[in-house]
Amino acid sequence: MSMDERTSQELRDRIQPIAEAVAAKLGARHPAVAALELAAAEIAAAVPMPRRYADYEPRVG
Repeated sequence: MSMDERTSQELRDRIQPIAEAVAAKLGARHPAVAALELAAAEIAAAVPMPRRYADYEPRVG
């Protein structure tokens, strides 16, 4: 199976507000927020596409 860049972006765009809503209710360090962020990163990694500078997210901790 494969996913195109547009579908990947659309899915990640849908995950973002969910992660923000969960963080607002449960706190930014809640495991559910981390799982949503990981899901978005995995979706991005599954699609071979050139990365842009703005896509860089340093890992902290």
